[in-house]
Amino acid sequence: MTEDASYGVLPPSSCYCDDGIALVRSSNISNDGIDYSSVVQVPAEWMNSERAKIKKNDILISIKGARAFFDMCVVNDEPQASIVNGSIFRFQCKQNYDPNFITFWLLSKQIQSIVYRERANLGISYISSPSLSAIQVPLIDIDDQIKILDSIKESYGILSNLDKKIEENKFEQEGINEKMSEIFQRKLHLPLQQKTLEQKVFLVPCDRQTDRLDVKGNQLAYFRLRKTFIDNPKFKSISSIAKDISNGLPERVYCDASDINARRYLLVADIKNGTISNISPSFIANRENKITLSEKTLLFTRKGTVGEVAMPKQEQLKYVPCYEIICVDFEDLEKSQIELIRLFFISKYGRLQVYFSCSGGQMPSISQERFKELFIPLLTEGECLELNNSLMSYIQEIETLLQKSEDFSSTKNLIFKNFIQEILLKSPKNALKNLKLAIEEVLK
Repeated sequence: MTEDASYGVLPPSSCYCDDGIALVRSSNISNDGIDYSSVVQVPAEWMNSERAKIKKNDILISIKGARAFFDMCVVNDEPQASIVNGSIFRFQCKQNYDPNFITFWLLSKQIQSIVYRERANLGISYISSPSLSAIQVPLIDIDDQIKILDSIKESYGILSNLDKKIEENKFEQEGINEKMSEIFQRKLHLPLQQKTLEQKVFLVPCDRQTDRLDVKGNQLAYFRLRKTFIDNPKFKSISSIAKDISNGLPERVYCDASDINARRYLLVADIKNGTISNISPSFIANRENKITLSEKTLLFTRKGTVGEVAMPKQEQLKYVPCYEIICVDFEDLEKSQIELIRLFFISKYGRLQVYFSCSGGQMPSISQERFKELFIPLLTEGECLELNNSLMSYIQEIETLLQKSEDFSSTKNLIFKNFIQEILLKSPKNALKNLKLAIEEVLK
């Protein structure tokens, strides 16, 4: 499938200059192409390195870091003078393969899953040359490859009708969350929340260092809210209430759901809007599990999509949370009290606290120490039951919308999977026809 294939080069940072050629690193490529706006430059003599020189129709693949093997692109146009560094693998396809088709195949769910699982099981953050060489590619005539690509492009427009439905549900959820937050505001005497505004200063507690130069929304609204929590006897810090706070398991050896002793492995993406999602579940091999979930455990995502919460149900107590999920044991509280805490985190008051406690840029995160400082409501069981009842109708509406969105998403994935299977059997016209019929049936 490949020829003229190699990793890039590693020019020392001491040779970076202002009037040379572009050095493309993994952070400069995405599925949309090369972003030349943030590249560094190196002396022009580096263009003599044929192994690193970027050419038209090259496929560039990031091989290191969290997005290794996902960030990749085709150089469809004649590129400017540029080379790739050692974190990128570049290659040309042989004459009977279209580079855009190969990129589509490499980005397909089945190939991504195979590579991701291998990386996770080996505990590495890069893609090895043997892993790349072992990937199987279907033998399809190049004219059919182009027809398939055209059909896939057309399918995205058809599938976008389901995406619109999911976005409509999301917008409706936000409106319901606003109503829930109004109840918290009235019942717990919280300040009205303003829209986030960009400020000219970045405030941090005086006992904490920061190297951040960015700005996070309405800082003054946050500090006013925090003062309200401190002064309000109905609020306590998490550390003063929880019996135990720990992260999930860092080790992960993935397996199939059908494997003996397979256990559901909870990822950050599985915790959404107060519930545990069942879309695309992951599984790991059974092992000694040091984390025991109960119906009084609150799960909190601490990295990536920070601040999503859920309480496991009886049938979910054997699930294993990943390391990026904090497990909070509220053993001494009643279920109604924990439920109120869950609902509070979903509200804009809870989300604002989390937002301002995060660090990081593209991959925000919150440390355990910062998490322990967050304030949550601690009411009597009777007060919690009353407040939860006031919120119950809204919760049911949200759960209904979430289920609809999950159904749309699962259906979309299944329809697209069937579409790809059919299209690879060299019947793109029939595949598109069946795709349209399937979407129409779902939207009835």
